[in-house]
Amino acid sequence: MVSFEEPVLALEHDMSPVKKERLKRLQKEMLRKKFRESLPVLNKQQIRKHRLPYHESLLADLEDNGFVNSAEFIKQLIELQERTRKKSGPGTVVWLRPQLKYSKSTLDVLVKCLTTAETAHNEDKVGLEWDEMLHLAAQYAFGSEDWWWLGEQLLYQCVSIEYPDEFNKQEAIAYFIIGKYLVEKGKKMEPGRYYLDLARVMSKGKSWTCSKILGKRQDIVFIESCRLLYSVLIEEAVLIMKTDPKKALEICNVARKRAAEACDHNNEYEASLLRGRCELLLNRSLDAIATVLKTLHRTVRRGFVKGICEAKIALALAYLQHGKTVECLVCLKDLKKLAKEHNLVFYVAQAYRFMGEYFLNQKEPSEATPLLMHGFFLFHDIEDMRRGEKVRTWAAISAGEELFPAFIELIQKADNTEDGRAYLMKLIEWIDERKFFWLHDTQFSFSFTASGQSVFEYTLEDVARLTNKK
Repeated sequence: MVSFEEPVLALEHDMSPVKKERLKRLQKEMLRKKFRESLPVLNKQQIRKHRLPYHESLLADLEDNGFVNSAEFIKQLIELQERTRKKSGPGTVVWLRPQLKYSKSTLDVLVKCLTTAETAHNEDKVGLEWDEMLHLAAQYAFGSEDWWWLGEQLLYQCVSIEYPDEFNKQEAIAYFIIGKYLVEKGKKMEPGRYYLDLARVMSKGKSWTCSKILGKRQDIVFIESCRLLYSVLIEEAVLIMKTDPKKALEICNVARKRAAEACDHNNEYEASLLRGRCELLLNRSLDAIATVLKTLHRTVRRGFVKGICEAKIALALAYLQHGKTVECLVCLKDLKKLAKEHNLVFYVAQAYRFMGEYFLNQKEPSEATPLLMHGFFLFHDIEDMRRGEKVRTWAAISAGEELFPAFIELIQKADNTEDGRAYLMKLIEWIDERKFFWLHDTQFSFSFTASGQSVFEYTLEDVARLTNKK
């Protein structure tokens, strides 16, 4: 242990002032020398750690130790984040993310894994290189959102590795994981679909899995790839079906094949029904009926009740477009009955909704209004506000259709005669105060009570009573 006590030199009382001053200077010099000798001797790396920012010191150490590729890659990552932050600007989500160059723990993890991978690469140990890189990439790609960008860059490094023929499994898993990330996290569907298709082709007939890498239970890579491809294809078909139904139909066919390869019958039915909707948009109602009937028979055989309900809705719309109104109504009544038997409130509401729209299409608003209002109440009960408000709008249109003949009749009677002035006052009261102008014995509608109450003032029990009575 070094002692820092000041060395003491004897000073005689009769010593001259000049000599005393000289001795004091000597004493200070001895103390300075002792302190200097007690300081540790630092090498170049230790000096850098004290004088340079942590990331710069780290990069210099990597280059000194021969890990040039690792140092260059980390440097590129830091520069990439700097460019992205400047492009996004202050206050944005990208700007507020933690910076790699200031994240000591993240840099340490990167250095540890990248140096191990670089050493394995130099020794032609492809398996070890792949294992280190892919585990590191998955850790960030499916971890905190702040580091997704880092995981993405690492994944691109994984798929850029030159894999020998005996490493097809590792290559396919790398393609699958980057495809999964791009679809689920990056929302980059086209490149994600490309990599997933590569993984599907390479893993066909193989029992490869990547549960250990992703840290959760997974099916085999082939099935997982097919499932993700199905979701990408269906999403694309839904987006373009109204503008390009022909292309959407082709995509639905491919999606159905992917669902069949994944042994996912529910998604297979969904793709077939979406194909039927595309055929309706192409005015091929007969083809749509055939497609939906085939799907309906398969769902019935499997006892998939929700699939049966969806198929009946699609079939009713196809019948209506083809002009088979009787079959359409029968199909909707079957839907209501089936949904009630299995207590599927959503599909009961859908049945009332489409029956209401059916009667409105047939120019029978008096039949349509209570059905639409019943559907509205049911959608409200299950908190499906989007569909509920849509049905409520149709109910308002239907109620207006009911009221319109009486309103026209009232206008026609509002002439210059004595009786005409009374009708004119009723018209003004309706416009200004919304006072009802229909009479107790009005025959044009059963959607309004004898007291003039609007259907929009009904309770669910009132509407149910009317629809059941009818």
